[in-house]
Amino acid sequence: MMTAAPRDGTMIAMINPGTTMTPVLRPGIGYDSKRFQWLGALSVRTYTIATYKDSPTKTMEDARKRETLLGSTGKSATSTTLPHFLNHILGTKFKVIHGYKGGGAVNLAMERGEVEGRTNYYSGYLGVRPHWIENRQLNFLATIGPARPEVKDVPRIRDMVKSGINREMLNLLESNFNVGQGFYVPPGVPKEVVAILRKSFDSLVKDPEMLKEAADRKVPTWSRSWQEVEEAVRIGYGSRKEVQEKLATILGFRKPKM
Repeated sequence: MMTAAPRDGTMIAMINPGTTMTPVLRPGIGYDSKRFQWLGALSVRTYTIATYKDSPTKTMEDARKRETLLGSTGKSATSTTLPHFLNHILGTKFKVIHGYKGGGAVNLAMERGEVEGRTNYYSGYLGVRPHWIENRQLNFLATIGPARPEVKDVPRIRDMVKSGINREMLNLLESNFNVGQGFYVPPGVPKEVVAILRKSFDSLVKDPEMLKEAADRKVPTWSRSWQEVEEAVRIGYGSRKEVQEKLATILGFRKPKM
C-alpha cells in the first residue's frame, strides 16, 4: 500500500491494529502509518489478558505473586509482547510459551492445561468460544484499548499506570488498539476521491443491514471516524524518542544499550 498500490482509490486496505505503530518501534520498516489516508475504523476492540477457569491466577495481584503460563503464536505477536510489557511495568510474572500455530491452538492448549491463559480481543472469544463467555470459564485479569461495556468491571491497565515514562509507553502501545480495524488508501490518492470514499465508509458503518449481519455473527461494532483514527495515529507517532526506544527494547524489537 505504501509503495506499489495504485493511487486512484481502487485499492483499499485494512490494517492489522498491532502493526500501526511498528514503524515507530522498528525504524526502517518501510511504511509510515501517518501518511496513509484513513477512511475510518469499522470497529475498535478491547484487548484482554485472561486465564482459563482452573488457573490459580484470577487477578492481576495473583499474577504478581506466581508464575503464570500464557500461550502465544510467536515472539513478535501481541500475545507475547503485551505480557512482557506488563512484567516490566507492573511486576507480573507471566511466562510466555510461544510457537502455537494460531489462536485456536492456544485455546486448545488452555483446555488441555498446557498453558493457563492468553491475551486476545474480547470479541475473539465470541466467535469461536462463546460458551467460555456464557459459562464464565475465563478469569479476565485486565484490558487495554478502548473501554467496552462488556468488560466494564475488568480492571484497565490504563488505571494501573498513572504517570511517568511507563504511562507514556502505555499511550504509545495503546494507540494501536485505538486505531482498531482501520481502513485506508495509500498516499497520493486525490483528495476528492478520498472524500468520496470517506463519505461512503461513514454510510457503511451506519447501515442497518450491515449492523444486523454483524450482530448475527456476534461481532461487536464500535466504529470510529477517520478523524478519530488519525488522532490515535498522531498520539503514537508523537511520543518522545526516549519512550519509543525504551518500549522497543522491552518488546524485544531493539537490543538493550550496553
